[in-house]
Amino acid sequence: MHQDPRIDFVWLTAMVGRNPDTVAEMLEEFAGSASRDAAALRAARTARNADDIQYFAHRIKGASKLIGAVVCGEIAEALEEKAMREDILCDDPGVEHLLTAIDATLGFIREANIESELKGLD
Repeated sequence: MHQDPRIDFVWLTAMVGRNPDTVAEMLEEFAGSASRDAAALRAARTARNADDIQYFAHRIKGASKLIGAVVCGEIAEALEEKAMREDILCDDPGVEHLLTAIDATLGFIREANIESELKGLD
């Protein structure tokens, strides 16, 4: 399934302003955090730890929504809600769906030309 990796730069710049260095710093912070949380989510899935799946889905949701990574945020929120209802199995396809979305978003961030993205907002 194709994941839309885009960042909502309108949202992000409303939160942090239009300074390219500040935007790049926020995206770098997200990339580091999301990479660590994705690794922990993979470990939780392997360990079959539903509580940790919920915890890391929650962290990813918050970080994603903060920078405007809409698709990651929505998938993480759905996974977190499913886990909160205790309706999740550790091999739930939602985990892989979220990991795929994170990978796509991180790839987008690595390749993004921040200045072009910001100029495109004009």
